[in-house]
Amino acid sequence: GNVLMVGPGAGLREFSFENVVSEAGGQSDVYDGSVRRLVVDFVNGSNGCVLAYGQTGSGKTHTMFGPDAVSGAAVRDPHPERSGIVPRACAEVMRALEAKRAMGTTVSLRASYVEVYGDAVTDLLGDGAAVGMWQGVAHRALFSGMCSVPVQGAAELEELLLRADAAKRRAATMMNERSSRAHSVLLLSLQQTRADTGAEVGSTMCFADLGGSEQVFKSDVAEMHTREAGFLQKETRMQEAVNINLGLFSLKVCIAALVEKRYVPYQNSRLTMMLSSALGGNCRTCVVVTGSSEKKHAVETMQSMRFGETCSLVTNAASRDNMAAVTRALRAIDEEIGRVEAAIVAKETWETVRTVRKDELHQEGEATCGQEVVVTSKLVGAEAEREHLELLLSRRRVLTGA
Repeated sequence: GNVLMVGPGAGLREFSFENVVSEAGGQSDVYDGSVRRLVVDFVNGSNGCVLAYGQTGSGKTHTMFGPDAVSGAAVRDPHPERSGIVPRACAEVMRALEAKRAMGTTVSLRASYVEVYGDAVTDLLGDGAAVGMWQGVAHRALFSGMCSVPVQGAAELEELLLRADAAKRRAATMMNERSSRAHSVLLLSLQQTRADTGAEVGSTMCFADLGGSEQVFKSDVAEMHTREAGFLQKETRMQEAVNINLGLFSLKVCIAALVEKRYVPYQNSRLTMMLSSALGGNCRTCVVVTGSSEKKHAVETMQSMRFGETCSLVTNAASRDNMAAVTRALRAIDEEIGRVEAAIVAKETWETVRTVRKDELHQEGEATCGQEVVVTSKLVGAEAEREHLELLLSRRRVLTGA
């Protein structure tokens, strides 16, 4: 779809995006048109990420979660009009995993939910505990599952989302009565093992609700308050706005570097370190850009559109790590085949079998009395191992296509 804008100093400007949802559109239009295929790919073994970017008050959190905490965490029964991307995606994932379990696939789902505020990363599911002391540690802690919790069902995931929402850092500004004052990142990690082949597949799905890009004079956070100990202190919200904008600036620098195929400075901020796998790794990423149609916000909306346009130029070679998964499965099967063959050699013995049957070529007068004795040999003693070996060989043929 296309967006046609008229902005101060920019004149008439047209932007082209993969999907455009107008003010008349609903939450389902955003999810079905842009996100659902990433969720399906996630369940089938691919990595995915959804980023929400835009000015404060333009509707990022509304689009990602919903207008309130209840609809934003309604995993068991998403509201058809109010629930946003995250509850709809979680509901679809839980339904798909139930179907996979019914087919014999072993699945394990874990969830991590962190908030990035300046240089601090806190675990929203772990009572606000700090995650790592620097960018690399925090990134590894998130993606290696150090701050994740297991998810058994939709009700449990719903409770986790509600708990995290209550712990988020929020405050009122002139542009939004309940503005997110930090970036939040929800990560779903899925491990699957097929019963028939033993193949293992791992995938991650990341949802990033970025803090609002804002001009401090518009959001009314630039005041200074009373002197303390002889020094003039900054308003807390002013510092929050600075932290948000610094993280978003680092994100823009990384996106520009990816487009230009040069060194990408992910280490410049905690936010970009957290999103490095989604931005430049083996991952399919959807950037949801929200904008306001009000004339007074034309400049900020124009900047958001330009950011989305730049993101569309980034290309990643995303793929399901099928070869690695197949290689691991083949290695495990070959090791098991070796153990079973060794057990067969140790247990099996040759047994002589004498069978008496009618002699079809008997002639009158022969001393055989019309019968003959057939002597054969067969291996016995490892029948169960032989049956298990055939099963392993069958699984190996499925993986290799032989």
